[in-house]
Amino acid sequence: MSRVTHGELRKMDVQERIRIYLEAYMDEAFSSRLYAKLSNITEGELSKRLDELSKIEASHARFWREILEEQGFRVEDVKISSIKLTLYLLGARILGTPLIIKLLEAGEIAAISLYSKILKEGLLSEDKSVALRSVLEDELLHESLFRKEEEKFKGFLNHVRDAVLGMSDGLVEVLSVTAGLAGAYGDPLHTVLGGLIVGFGGATSMAIGSYVSIKSQKEVKEGQIEKIRMESMVAKEHRLRRISEILARRGLRSRTLSLLLKDLSENEDTLAEISLREDLGLSEEVLEDSKRSAAYTGVFYIIGALVPTVPYLFIRDMNIGLLTSLFLTALMLGTTGVIIGISAGLSPLKKALEMIFSGLSAAAITFGVGRLASSLLGVELGKNLSKSHKFHKVK
Repeated sequence: MSRVTHGELRKMDVQERIRIYLEAYMDEAFSSRLYAKLSNITEGELSKRLDELSKIEASHARFWREILEEQGFRVEDVKISSIKLTLYLLGARILGTPLIIKLLEAGEIAAISLYSKILKEGLLSEDKSVALRSVLEDELLHESLFRKEEEKFKGFLNHVRDAVLGMSDGLVEVLSVTAGLAGAYGDPLHTVLGGLIVGFGGATSMAIGSYVSIKSQKEVKEGQIEKIRMESMVAKEHRLRRISEILARRGLRSRTLSLLLKDLSENEDTLAEISLREDLGLSEEVLEDSKRSAAYTGVFYIIGALVPTVPYLFIRDMNIGLLTSLFLTALMLGTTGVIIGISAGLSPLKKALEMIFSGLSAAAITFGVGRLASSLLGVELGKNLSKSHKFHKVK
């Protein structure tokens, strides 16, 4: 859903407002169909919640349909994109429901922003404004639900990020190396060897770096958690004063604060948990597994490294091999960009294009450096090997 400022809403003519209302209708109608489909491929509580959301979104679509029809617009002529729906469902099956939920959360936030602006500008009649407030409340509840579901899959999402970041590093770094070697030597064998050596070396380096980094962070956090837990037992008054200061700054009333502190003084575990969240922004639930993180990063780095390298194993023509390597790597970079965009709450398309541009730019630069080195140093191994092969055949 596109973002519209308060001032822009006021200045819009009837046709522009219809366009905004139509976008809202299509978004709600699409979400209703998508939630229904996702409900069919998920299980348990999540499946039930998605089915409920589908029905709620259908009622929201009817609300926008009524507004459009009041403006004289025929909603029957509007078609929901089946291609977009298929892509989302395919993404859910390939990437997992958690990532799609993350993407849907971004859509709910955009809807909340637009509906809030429409209400603030007073563009609708009083009865429609009341109805829109109800719709907005539903959207806020949806966004809250998605956040809760995301918390359940936080460990999974962290490992997805490890895998994707490892793969993207492998893709970009090894593509740059193989492109440079292709430019310098023009020989598939040496390009493959160079790519594999850099790939396995990079995977080892990345895995060790990830392990040490995550382990160090985890040890620091565990130390902080243990300190807070000890303070909650043996220095309870200090902890209570600290929590009191934090919550008072946030505007909590004295009477409410006193009741809360009384309850916390009788429950050390809750005091420790609130202290961790409010004072340090930590949670025992989100501590990452350093070994798993290292394994995901290293393994997917190797997978990423193989993508730009493998074409040279099967294609003897260096130009075709290079183009194939660039194409496959761009495809994978686009895919990883989409996943990074979804998991980070960014535009998937923008992130995909950014990844592709960065990777291909790095490859172009190193290929140019390789060609320059080849010209300056008079080295072109592919031709030398070819001449040597012919010489031995003549003998």
